[in-house]
Amino acid sequence: MSSPLIEDGEFPDHRILREHNDAVELSGDHLAALLNGTEDSAVVSVGEDGGARVDPGGTDPRERFRVLVDRQRLRDAAAAQPGRQLVIRVSGATLPLAIRTGDCVGYYSYLMPLQPVGEKAFT
Repeated sequence: MSSPLIEDGEFPDHRILREHNDAVELSGDHLAALLNGTEDSAVVSVGEDGGARVDPGGTDPRERFRVLVDRQRLRDAAAAQPGRQLVIRVSGATLPLAIRTGDCVGYYSYLMPLQPVGEKAFT
């Protein structure tokens, strides 16, 4: 992917978002739970085994990180995708989420996570 307006390495450098090898991809039931919840925000918990939980009830000692997202903004980013096979890549508590479709390669939406209020920041 290239752009005549953005040189590689200049801000915003989108390559770091696409190249995270340890990213967890959410689809199926996890994706439905994330998009269809009733709360304004959602928490995605990613375990050491690469498994994910949406809106977990507590903490897990094997948890690698948590990401807090705004559900409506996530729905908007998902709606901007041209395809139907939606996948969300989660790479870390403070890294943007990459929203893409498996059936339309090359289209991405990015969503910045929320900073927890009144809590210790997710790591």
